[in-house]
Amino acid sequence: MRAAHSLAFLAILATIGLVHRPILEGWFQVDDFLWLRLAHFGDVLNSFAGTWGHGVAYRPVMRVSFYLDDLLFGWHGEWWHAENLLIGALDGFLLYLFARRLGLDFAAALAAACLFVAAPIGVENIDWISGRTGLLSLGFLLGASILWLDGHVAAVAALLVLGLATYEAMLVLPLVLILLLPFRRHIRSILVIAGAGMAFWLLRSILLGTFGAKVDAPMPSVWSAIVENVPTYPDMIGMLWDGDAVGALALGMVIGSLHRRFRPVVWTMLAMSAALVLPFLMAKGWGARFSFAMQAPLCIILAVPVAAIPTRLRFAYLAVIGVVLSDFAPDSYRQAAAMAQAGRFDREIVEKAAAIPTEPWDTMIFAGIPDSFAGRMAISTKFTDAMAARTPRPGLTLREEDMIGRPDLTDFAAKTRTRHFRFDPERREFDETP
Repeated sequence: MRAAHSLAFLAILATIGLVHRPILEGWFQVDDFLWLRLAHFGDVLNSFAGTWGHGVAYRPVMRVSFYLDDLLFGWHGEWWHAENLLIGALDGFLLYLFARRLGLDFAAALAAACLFVAAPIGVENIDWISGRTGLLSLGFLLGASILWLDGHVAAVAALLVLGLATYEAMLVLPLVLILLLPFRRHIRSILVIAGAGMAFWLLRSILLGTFGAKVDAPMPSVWSAIVENVPTYPDMIGMLWDGDAVGALALGMVIGSLHRRFRPVVWTMLAMSAALVLPFLMAKGWGARFSFAMQAPLCIILAVPVAAIPTRLRFAYLAVIGVVLSDFAPDSYRQAAAMAQAGRFDREIVEKAAAIPTEPWDTMIFAGIPDSFAGRMAISTKFTDAMAARTPRPGLTLREEDMIGRPDLTDFAAKTRTRHFRFDPERREFDETP
């Protein structure tokens, strides 16, 4: 069994490494620069007693993760990305172990895991350093689900607390455990676990001064979220999971439903997939990264026929898995390449701005910083954070837009020599302006 697990992990690691290889040539993007600026021990320590640094959210585990990366890798973004790939591989391995606990055999569980790490929805979680929130929280959730099926209640409660200190989406764990009751009927343990989560959430609310969280812009009401967000999910699946994948998913549901042993697996995984998007119901403008976790149980459904059909037909269905994987991999590869291209563009901007000679107390104001490149998010709003982290000095270096509504910055700039620059997107150079 140990040899089989080792082989599975190596196969999953190889899959994610090949599919997402381009991102190892990427750099930092958007929020990543904030974590570089805040990479100080005292600031990280403060995150255990308050907000994590962006919006109103309690995520000290994430701050520790980014801080350790800064200590180990500094501005070598490729190593930060390599860590994301490793965490993604661990998520895939936990999905493999979870599928084995649900009764799938080695081939079926491995197929589900490889499909998951290659799947195109939510590629931002793997290829964007700040998307690590989704990677870590899913790992905690899958690990907790496995441990609950094995009867380790205290360990599950501990992982729930760790997960909640990583990403608020972990709130859905008690619901996931309720959905898993057909595989382990122990309601009392769920109540104990939920109680631990409630106690932690109460402490978190005291530290933050609010019961909820606000990072992205929220929807004005639950009804508006249902009307605007829910219909986008079938469209998103149809857009990023093409006809072959959706057809294989439907086939997996039919074959699994007709098999007495795997019928509970299929319908439980379908319900679990829906549950994993509930934490994002109120987010305005559902993004692909919010869909990352929901793919995991869908991949298990897709792989169920490998274990359910007769052995002589198994190779035929493995060919179906191969077709889906051959659809997933190029799409995810292209997205990873686009993210890497945008990261390299960010590096070019930061290095060119940092190379401009200036006196220590000068105020340098930059205009025209792009918010996207190659169809992916670029430095834009976090340019000021990037420059503060890259070239810390007494003077100010900031985007022109950052001065709007900030009289303190305007007053400081008025007391120093101010230089203005504008980015020329055609030449990709900064020009000094009057």
